[in-house]
Amino acid sequence: MATRFNWGIVVFACVFAAVLIGAAVTSGYIHKSASSTADITAAQGAIPDSSVKAAEWRSALEAIASTAATTTSFANYRAPKELPKIQAMSQELITTYFQLKKDGKLGTPAENAALSDIIKRNAPVIKPTDTYTLGSLRTNSGTTLDEYAGTIGVVIKKAGVIREYELATFGRTVGRNTTTGTPELRADAGIYRDIESDLVNAPVPLSIAGAHLTLLKSVAFLAQSTELMANWSGDPLEGIAYIDAFVRADHDTQTAVNALFNAIIQAGKKV
Repeated sequence: MATRFNWGIVVFACVFAAVLIGAAVTSGYIHKSASSTADITAAQGAIPDSSVKAAEWRSALEAIASTAATTTSFANYRAPKELPKIQAMSQELITTYFQLKKDGKLGTPAENAALSDIIKRNAPVIKPTDTYTLGSLRTNSGTTLDEYAGTIGVVIKKAGVIREYELATFGRTVGRNTTTGTPELRADAGIYRDIESDLVNAPVPLSIAGAHLTLLKSVAFLAQSTELMANWSGDPLEGIAYIDAFVRADHDTQTAVNALFNAIIQAGKKV
């Protein structure tokens, strides 16, 4: 796998922020959020287009936030339930950003937690589609732990040919508004599917079948989420859901790899 950066909720919310802010401006929400005497014309004009980078989005929001009434509180704001999801998310992102800036909490864990909560409330949740069970595995009591560990090591190394972290690739896809598919992500998904197939077909000692199944299911979800990003159609809510799914799958896969090799070590002590 390519080197992982600290891509949290804040970063992938920023990937789609231009679209979401645009929805808020169109709905006139920013006018309602600022003080009646605040001049936000310049701030509105500074809002970037769909090719925005995270840093530019942050600068634009700061320009808007600097004009908002300092006495206005946006703590625990919830958008009206009747709003479309994209407008609800845009309103909540903007008001939360105002409040975080006012409280001096930008760049702190509180920022990540607040934006994470917004994403969870508004974006759809992607669930794994695999149907693997212990019965799907080729359990073999004759396979030694050393043989198994060697096989799994070779399989996992296949991910090493991925040159770039998938979220960085997807970020460019969104920035360019590419809705015809991303070949690099399709290739990455193909690599994960190959690894998935290898895990299905590998002989597995009974003592570590559970840990092997966990790894298999996490890799299958990693392939699924990468395929979704590769075929993104342009919908911002779907895009955020795809990234959320990938982040979860990526974390689960790395955790499963570590747990599997720990299981191999522990099983070896009992031999």
